[in-house]
Amino acid sequence: MIQDEPAVTEFRSRAEHYCALFGGEQFPEPVDLLRELRVLLPRLYADGASLPVTEGTDSCNDELGPTTADVSALYKRLGAHLGGRGRYWEIYDPSLDPSDEVVAGSLPDDLSDIWNDLARGLAFWDRGSFEDAVWNWRFHWGVHWGAHAADAIRAIHWHLYQLGDR
Repeated sequence: MIQDEPAVTEFRSRAEHYCALFGGEQFPEPVDLLRELRVLLPRLYADGASLPVTEGTDSCNDELGPTTADVSALYKRLGAHLGGRGRYWEIYDPSLDPSDEVVAGSLPDDLSDIWNDLARGLAFWDRGSFEDAVWNWRFHWGVHWGAHAADAIRAIHWHLYQLGDR
């Protein structure tokens, strides 16, 4: 059964850990939060790539998990908490030639969108819809949260490096 596959149980455990970071009233201190995410996000990203590809069921697109208001509230809280460490610059699509379009990135946006996609899968999991949970995590890894994680990993690396945290 899919819920017993090692790749799935490992991913679910990391997803729960990630979501728990943002579920309380207070976050860890900004630098401590970035340090924890520096380790957790690459593992979560790799685990997402290792999830089995599934079909999902007819209910895999049910509206479960955080609301738009929940995601917006987390985004605002993270923005206030991270302050100047919340923004970064990048080339939006490095596959373009020439790739000279520099855009602003936002760690609060990255982290809250990842939280939303992971929490949505956990909501399916909690109702016993294991195939749909895995489908959501894997599908959204490819089209949404995986890109946010990749961007956040790079930004967090440089923010901590500039603070002398090597």
